[in-house]
Amino acid sequence: MVKERFPHYFECLRHYPHKQHAKLAHQFFWAKQRESGRPLFMLKHWVLDVRSDHAIITERRFYLNHSLDSLQVVIGCLPHRDSTLVILLNQAFTEKIDVPVGKSIAKKIGYHEVEKNIRPMFENLRTALKL
Repeated sequence: MVKERFPHYFECLRHYPHKQHAKLAHQFFWAKQRESGRPLFMLKHWVLDVRSDHAIITERRFYLNHSLDSLQVVIGCLPHRDSTLVILLNQAFTEKIDVPVGKSIAKKIGYHEVEKNIRPMFENLRTALKL
């Protein structure tokens, strides 16, 4: 659906930085958080496509640690009848861990990140839309 309905966004996600579109906003910044009592550093890349009829927000996190390479979270808000359909896609990537136990750890970290950071955003969005 994304490829057909939002081709510029799809191309940007697949081929960044080689394919960009003028209407998409990009932001980069460094972030630091604590995970299991240790500092965790990451580079964040936001890709934003916010218009009157839809909003697609992607956050890519590139980690500087040994357990997870990157995390990508995509949030889409689309009109649906008299309300808004909100979609969440979360993908964790790792190349360093290629055994079943390692993959389960990477997934757990990815799910934990979504639960801790993304869920509050959805709760705030739901509260705001009830107004």
